[in-house]
Amino acid sequence: MNLDEEVRLYTTNTERERTENLATLYSIIVSLEYLERAYVRDSVTGKEYAPACIKLLAQYKSLMKLVGDEIGGVEAFMKRFKMDHPAALHRLSVGVPATVEHSAEANDGGAETGKWVAETTQSFITFMDALKLNLRAKDQLHPFLTELMSGYSRFKGSGEWEGRGKILHCTALAPTLAPTLAPTLAPTLAPTLAPTLTPTLACALPLVSDDPSTPEQSLHARAISQID
Repeated sequence: MNLDEEVRLYTTNTERERTENLATLYSIIVSLEYLERAYVRDSVTGKEYAPACIKLLAQYKSLMKLVGDEIGGVEAFMKRFKMDHPAALHRLSVGVPATVEHSAEANDGGAETGKWVAETTQSFITFMDALKLNLRAKDQLHPFLTELMSGYSRFKGSGEWEGRGKILHCTALAPTLAPTLAPTLAPTLAPTLAPTLTPTLACALPLVSDDPSTPEQSLHARAISQID
């Protein structure tokens, strides 16, 4: 054995692709760990943190479609390579940035709040429509839940709203489920989430125009009708 000879990690293109995918996953976990630490230490602002975190989470989800079956899950991967990155593991498990998980509230004016009301209501309608269309794959439902949770967390005081915890639970639960949800599971999300959204929409209503012809009021009315 020649000790000066370089050790090759692969001999075929397939092995090379596999090795590079695992290396990319490793780098995503490490990057996410440092990003979480930087946010906790206030080295980066929420506006800088959130898009970077969302990008890393999206890259992770895409990569797991390629290597997920092989590595047996991110926890098994981290254990195999002796990776001690608890912050990254938690963020990957939750699936949304800390600004969403812990409701990083903003104090912007009424015009901006009215925009958020419209966007959040539309996210709720989109999610309800997805359930009515019998979408069952977690890759189909999780983005809608994430978008809904992101909008929900923008409002001042949303951390105290009853529905927020249930939405967050469903958002974090979705990535851990099988690729296709059990036929009886997805329909239960609607009756579970719908009542919790009612206080949200009721609180948001005074923040938008009283004119029923405005987009915000129109969206709000449609969402309430879907709940009822």
